[in-house]
Amino acid sequence: MVFCRHENQVARPGAGAHRELAADAQDQLADIALDIDAALKDVVYEPTDAELAGIDRGLRDAAEGRFATDAEVEAAFAKFRSAASPSS
Repeated sequence: MVFCRHENQVARPGAGAHRELAADAQDQLADIALDIDAALKDVVYEPTDAELAGIDRGLRDAAEGRFATDAEVEAAFAKFRSAASPSS
């Protein structure tokens, strides 16, 4: 979820939906976001061994010129878009 204070809207990723929020709800959400941000400011993320191995694989692939094709990228996005779509 993305909160835009100046637009007074909440955006739901994947859904493309926006809805207007009352000013008090907007202020409450902004305060919560600021609290979360303050709590995480000094947190240092430590990746797992599996994540580090994945990063190394990606860097090796990039160094060797192995990249996804446009069709592979589109297929991956299509998969995530369909997973995020509400069921009919």
